Amino acid sequence: MTLKLLILAVLFILSGGAAFSEYFKGHKLLSLLATIVAIIATFYLFQDIYDDLKQPSSSTQSPTVSEIVTTVEPTLQVVNPPEEIPIKVTGDFAPYFQPKQDMFETTAAFQSRRHQLLQQFNAQVKQRNLDYQAGVLRLVHYNADAQTFKVNLDWQAAWVKPFFGKLQNKGTVKVGVKAAKQIYQAGPNKPLFITANLKDNQVEIQGQMVEQGQAYSILLIPFPKMVKIPAGRFRMGDIQGAGNSNEKRIIGVRVKFIRIYSA
Repeated sequence: MTLKLLILAVLFILSGGAAFSEYFKGHKLLSLLATIVAIIATFYLFQDIYDDLKQPSSSTQSPTVSEIVTTVEPTLQVVNPPEEIPIKVTGDFAPYFQPKQDMFETTAAFQSRRHQLLQQFNAQVKQRNLDYQAGVLRLVHYNADAQTFKVNLDWQAAWVKPFFGKLQNKGTVKVGVKAAKQIYQAGPNKPLFITANLKDNQVEIQGQMVEQGQAYSILLIPFPKMVKIPAGRFRMGDIQGAGNSNEKRIIGVRVKFIRIYSA
């Protein structure tokens, strides 16, 4: 019970008792005033009780809009961009790819030493040593039926071009479905490596993706070749006589030579 209710109850009891007491019976004016006070106290007493019953308790009170906003947990997940893969900008790889033959070294000994150097290089690649990273490989799409990734290749390392020139920027990697899912979930950007081997005394390279302790060879998609079509004349129109009316006219056309990409 609030303080206001307590005061009204006391006034009701005092004024009501006074109105009907023996003392106030001989004083009509005082008895009337006491009765009026009792009636007013009764009115406000019942009104306050009604307001208290109408107002919900604090335990069942609905939260305000501001409370709802502050208690709602966010449902969106913030996806952080993939971390940049460190690239070794410079590096002395000439001893691996272009070793010099000493004047006192036989050709056979030189080729044997050269082979050993490339084996050492390939061993570091298979251990995923980022000092031997040639660029960044980006997984584009996976074909579960063919079990191959389509990949984009960005040859960023400064030492690649001097030794191997311009390399293809697209390729495919064959990876089993289970391993492919794990590799892709770890992020689409991967370190790009190469392995090198001797063939007919020439260094041949192979793109490599090394993930989860496994080296995957990259089948490079070759650049399309440009083919020159010589100049000449040809007839354009419905030569077979089976076309539409707007195709039936046959005219002679002469063109200069053109260059197109071959399939």
